[in-house]
Amino acid sequence: MTSKSLSSENKNQKSSALGALILQNLRSHMALLLLGLVVMLFNYPVNLGMRLTEARQEYMVNGYLPEAEAAEMTAVSAEAVIGGADGPTSIVVAEKAVKTLPEAMREITNGVLLGPNTLIPLIVGIAAILCAFSMFRYLYSKRQTDFYQALPVSRGKRFWGNYLSGLLIMVLCYGAGLLGALLVSAAFGVSHLMWAEIAASNAGYLLMFLLIYTAAGTGILLCGNLAVGVLAVGWLFSAGPVLYTLISALKTVSFDTIYDTMGMEQKLLYLSPVKYLTEYTYLPQALAERAGYSFRELSQFQDVLLPHVTRTLLGTAAITVILLALNCWLFAKRPSESAGNALAFSRIGGPVRFITTVAAALYLALFGFSMESLPWVILLLLIGALIMHGVMESIFHLDIKAILRHKGELIACIAVSLLGACLFWFDLLGTNSFLPERQEVSSVSVYAPGYVQDSTDAVLQAENYYGKAGSPEFDPEGYYDAHYYLTNSLNKRMELSSPEAVEAALQLGENGILHNNQHRRGPQYSYEGQDYVRVIYRLSGGEENDRNFYVDAALLQELMPELFAAPGYKEAVYPVLDLSKEEAGAFGLAAAKDMNETEEKALRKLSPMSALSYQYYGGSERQVYDLTGQDAGQSEKLLSALQEDLRTMDYETFAAYCEALESPMFSGEKNPYSYLIYVPLEEVLAKEGLELTDYTYTDSYPILESFTHVREVLEESYGITLS
Repeated sequence: MTSKSLSSENKNQKSSALGALILQNLRSHMALLLLGLVVMLFNYPVNLGMRLTEARQEYMVNGYLPEAEAAEMTAVSAEAVIGGADGPTSIVVAEKAVKTLPEAMREITNGVLLGPNTLIPLIVGIAAILCAFSMFRYLYSKRQTDFYQALPVSRGKRFWGNYLSGLLIMVLCYGAGLLGALLVSAAFGVSHLMWAEIAASNAGYLLMFLLIYTAAGTGILLCGNLAVGVLAVGWLFSAGPVLYTLISALKTVSFDTIYDTMGMEQKLLYLSPVKYLTEYTYLPQALAERAGYSFRELSQFQDVLLPHVTRTLLGTAAITVILLALNCWLFAKRPSESAGNALAFSRIGGPVRFITTVAAALYLALFGFSMESLPWVILLLLIGALIMHGVMESIFHLDIKAILRHKGELIACIAVSLLGACLFWFDLLGTNSFLPERQEVSSVSVYAPGYVQDSTDAVLQAENYYGKAGSPEFDPEGYYDAHYYLTNSLNKRMELSSPEAVEAALQLGENGILHNNQHRRGPQYSYEGQDYVRVIYRLSGGEENDRNFYVDAALLQELMPELFAAPGYKEAVYPVLDLSKEEAGAFGLAAAKDMNETEEKALRKLSPMSALSYQYYGGSERQVYDLTGQDAGQSEKLLSALQEDLRTMDYETFAAYCEALESPMFSGEKNPYSYLIYVPLEEVLAKEGLELTDYTYTDSYPILESFTHVREVLEESYGITLS
């Protein structure tokens, strides 16, 4: 027999031995396999069948049309009046759907197979942990460990046999669920599914399973006891988020002048596999949006969503490979006699105890920070360190008498905890009091809520929603929030570089730091006579220092004219100034006076329903009139007039408006100003044919006495003279 045939025979024997080991594992874990099959069959084919059956009945009842008629229908909602013995009765006609029943059922099927399905991440996470413990739990039993050691199978082959068995259980259950769902969809006649996206989405979830499965295996291999193994897996999965929460909380309660306390500690979240699991909630959405199919209102984030998910997939794969290599090494080096002990590798006990003790001590000290009492901070810190260190010692040594075995380590933990508490309590690094030097500042941004027109900033919202800005603001770490987006957009747009504006921003910072030092940790500090401002200092090196200040109201009133007159301030506060005439949307009028018959007839020709709608502007209810309809020429004329008036408006005029705006809110008087209502072009195009008040994003501008250009257009084009 040649050496080549011998080599081939050895490979076949190894493969058959590995296959036999996997088969034996499947037989011994049949209960887990059956449980997985039940869960996946219920989540996919049963769930899909119930939803399709319900949809077929519901859509038919609600008037969903046959395919031939649907193409000629538009979505309408009408009210019909019928006569009867009791007189006319008003009934609401159900809305007809443009989509056909097959289209609706296809949408449901794609939704189940592609997502977003909130159960899938949960099922994947739990299944991964269960499979890991099922495959490697035998390592915690001396008898089972000795039995497997006696088998003529190498350690490496035993590891891969167990590892692949857990993966195969998940693949079989997952595959059975998907196959069942496809059979159900075929039985209902559903066709033209997004096969590529469905395959990619579910492959991504299997990759997520691998990461959690492998990470759980790491925790299991480090221990020799089931209870400690469960704690170790929990520690590995939660250590990153716990440390992130701790540092963020300490910064929040200590650094009052920092606008956004989230810093590098946010990266700690990615130490936990659970963080990657939450990222996968965006995976089905990104794939669906790429195919032009939307499940949720996230289509505006498509430009950033798919690249973000792609990075997550690549990161998941890389970390899984690293952890798998670590597991192979741990399995090979794991002492056989470690079964039954708390730890398989005693050297990891010290670092784990140290990190956990310090974190627990600082967490308990947070209660002292909230009470603003240094004695309570120290007392709670000492209690937290003593309790946690004792608990960890008793767990690792499986003996409650061992709680004070490492006294030197306990003293070191207390010392480090005290140092960390002092860093935040006394602000030893000067974070709260830092102010850049004048020569270092290239530009500033100042946002004072009481000195910015109270408006919805429709242009910014429309840019975000319709993706006009190219890369709309989307934070995968948290969630989309309109107010957060608008305030940040305003500050990003504002770059004041004039010497007067920079000097004013530095004066506000000095005053704010002075007040912060006075009230910090002080009893019952009053903010009376102070106003809130947010200041961003942009440094010449490219860094940004984003700060919160409470400053003297008199100082802010003194400096606001300089900021208001600085180049770039109005352009940031009024995004409408950046629009070209081609971007002009629709305009309306919320007049403070009642229209006469002639004026109302002229306005109703543009939009018959406009004068029947009411909205609140400046605390007063107004009728809303459409000024432009679909007339692009009138839109351009009004946009140009509004831009000219905003550019020439001085601070005294604006301040008088702000003062007048506050008065009616409390006195009940009618607000004296009429308002020009603006609807962004993007929404006009998206909702063509609707009335002015049907739009989601509208912005209002008071027609001040100095707004001569807007008043001229109203008088010349509509015959409206405002008092």
